[in-house]
Amino acid sequence: MLNKKSKIIINALRLFYLSGPFTFIGVEILTFLQGFMPFLSLTVFKLIIDAASGHSNFAKNTLILSLVWGGAFLMQHLSLIVNETLRQNLNNKTHLRMNNMIMKKTISFHGIQNFESKEYREMERRLDFCSNMFPYFLHCFTDISQYIIQCASVFFIFGNIKFWIPIAIIFSLIPAVLTQKKLAVLDVELETELSQIQIREMYLRRNIIDPRYSKEFRIFNFFSVFSQQYNKIQNKIYNTKKKFELQTLKFNLLGFFPRLVVASAILYYIFLKVIAKQDVFYTVGMLALYLQSVFVFSDAFLQIAGWKTEVDRALQTIKYFFDYMDYKDSIEIPDDGLSVDEEIKEIRFEKVSFSYGDRAVLKDISFEIKLGSVVAIVGENGAGKTTLIKLLLRFYDASSGTIFINGIDIKKYDIHQYRKKISAIFQDFPKFELLLKESILPGNNGYFELSPEEVNILGDYFYKTLPEGLDTMLGTEFGGRELSGGEWQRIAILRGLKKNSAIFVVDEPTASIDPIQEARIYEKIMAHARKITIFITHRLGSIKKADSILVLRNGELIASGSHENLMNSCSYYNELYSNQANMYK
Repeated sequence: MLNKKSKIIINALRLFYLSGPFTFIGVEILTFLQGFMPFLSLTVFKLIIDAASGHSNFAKNTLILSLVWGGAFLMQHLSLIVNETLRQNLNNKTHLRMNNMIMKKTISFHGIQNFESKEYREMERRLDFCSNMFPYFLHCFTDISQYIIQCASVFFIFGNIKFWIPIAIIFSLIPAVLTQKKLAVLDVELETELSQIQIREMYLRRNIIDPRYSKEFRIFNFFSVFSQQYNKIQNKIYNTKKKFELQTLKFNLLGFFPRLVVASAILYYIFLKVIAKQDVFYTVGMLALYLQSVFVFSDAFLQIAGWKTEVDRALQTIKYFFDYMDYKDSIEIPDDGLSVDEEIKEIRFEKVSFSYGDRAVLKDISFEIKLGSVVAIVGENGAGKTTLIKLLLRFYDASSGTIFINGIDIKKYDIHQYRKKISAIFQDFPKFELLLKESILPGNNGYFELSPEEVNILGDYFYKTLPEGLDTMLGTEFGGRELSGGEWQRIAILRGLKKNSAIFVVDEPTASIDPIQEARIYEKIMAHARKITIFITHRLGSIKKADSILVLRNGELIASGSHENLMNSCSYYNELYSNQANMYK
């Protein structure tokens, strides 16, 4: 049974393999060669020294030995260069594959409740670190593999001299390993201590250079406030790091001396054997072999211990990526959903309730909307208007009750087909910095023009001043046209109107638009009512022509009917409308 860490390693290696199978295999082969080459170089090096000192029968084959040593040296460095290139290529492929997987996973969430949770936002923040951590993990993993092969091969060399030599060297390395573990703990403590400080540091720096705040920084004295705080934080970071660096120096020295003592003692033992000339096994080449091997073995052994800590840290971050891939949708999707072939003739809410955790947002809502109707939803902030729309769009699933579309439970429909029947204008509309035509009709690769009415919605003057018409880039991030809030909103409105839909949902469509343009837009929205139009607005003067008005208060549907009926029968609606009307007198 694999533990969690092993599963993450296997999944990570599998991701690398799937990103570039041949590249991955090439990296593994070259990693093995890099680990084995020091053993070959050391062995040939010993033979060369023995041949030069007359202790070997290879004296007549010095050319061959030199060529073999040169070949091993060349192979070691060539494999290093090629392997680094392959690793970079594999990292690029994996980065691309991983980001595609994240985007596909994100778009696979049919509900939006995940995006509104604190847990999801924290996971999203962690994903930013994953893209940098996968290359680091590959670097750690291949280096550890290389060092393990080096240790095993050099261990064999030491064992051939005396069986106790590798054991003694390993024991001498234990203090260094322990100090590395201590330093790893201190490093984590340092990161923890600095994390909140650095968040504040980045906040201060970001605001100083952010173009959005350039006016305030030049009119008011914000620069001195921000720069003073920034300098204080910089000093605190410097002093904290300095303290850590001194501790690092102390522990590194404590780990080094036992290695030095044991290595020197073994060197003295072999040196005495060579001088005594009582055993032909102990040659000058053997002494040179030991001197070279002890450093290779010690460094490789400590690298394994050090990289293990780094791998553990990398795995902790990589885990967030695989956790995200396992994240569940917030709504249930049927495997064989019903198609939405016929026209949507009726929407019916039957005793629908919805809660965010323990907080009830909608309570026992029931109403019916027929084809061709224009329905307005009104109420104060927090009444549940937008939540009701999100249930209709299946961004959420109701906590209880049922929503029927043409008499069938909304959950039984294929969600992709159902949403193709819907168009919407949202209050918190996005400002996509794309070409204008891409923002109006996303995914449309064909040619299209705007009708005079559609140009009127965008604003005649605005449209005429666009340098490239529909091919104009929006926003300044990529050198496009700067837009006002109202212009962005008119684009969102046109996008909603342009899509051929059975249900048209409008949530506060004219918050940033002047009253004259607002009246024209509402006329266009009303003209869309040959199907089903549902809109939310705080500007109650615009809803008088609606066929029906739903009045929400504290999550409950307290009244419904035409404007005239509600003015007479619902005191709450009368108060809302009258208070707003008085503002314009």
